[in-house]
Amino acid sequence: GVSFFTNKKISLIFDIKLLRDVLGLRIGFDLINLNSGVIIFRSFHDDSESEIKLIKAGNYCVQSKIPADILKPGAYAIKIAIGIHNVRWIIFKDEVSYVFNIYNVDGLNKAFTDTRTGEIMPFLTWDLNKES
Repeated sequence: GVSFFTNKKISLIFDIKLLRDVLGLRIGFDLINLNSGVIIFRSFHDDSESEIKLIKAGNYCVQSKIPADILKPGAYAIKIAIGIHNVRWIIFKDEVSYVFNIYNVDGLNKAFTDTRTGEIMPFLTWDLNKES
């Protein structure tokens, strides 16, 4: 299977061909922890838009990145979610997913052999200052 590391970002690339103009096309995915079955998050290409957009017919390359230092070691799946908002799903089935593993070789918490609780393992900034 495919493997990634906790301290490296994961790039997702979707090549899309639209045969006609589409109002409200949403291209995205669910990130699923396969060990717990929990959907960690869902993201769409237009999450930051303030209005529903018309996408013209043509070929598109849609890219997203899962940041480094957010996933803990384990098995995950990307479930493709492409649809037309409030009209229909184009792709949204359990069998349309990509399974991968995350390993912690040189990332956050590498010095310890414990298993983190929770669904994610984000890198947070901490300060430890001795008071005088």
